[in-house]
Amino acid sequence: MPDVQNLSNEAAITKLKTMAEAIKVCMFCTKLGAVPFSTRPMGLSGVDEEGKLWFLSAGDSKKNLGIAQDDKVQLLFADPSGLHF
Repeated sequence: MPDVQNLSNEAAITKLKTMAEAIKVCMFCTKLGAVPFSTRPMGLSGVDEEGKLWFLSAGDSKKNLGIAQDDKVQLLFADPSGLHF
């Protein structure tokens, strides 16, 4: 089992950026209060210096309409071969 590390600030952003850019695809989850919540695969467009993750989608997508109503999202990245989650 991999070591658990509690990272903050620049170290956390660097780790997030490295892992997210290596994996590139995540499950993008919305409507977190609903059962089941909505999820779909999304390709990462990039990670900025502040650790914000960027995705591209059509402006009129159902996902964007849902985010406009409730902006809480969850991103699930997984690389089982390297035990990175």
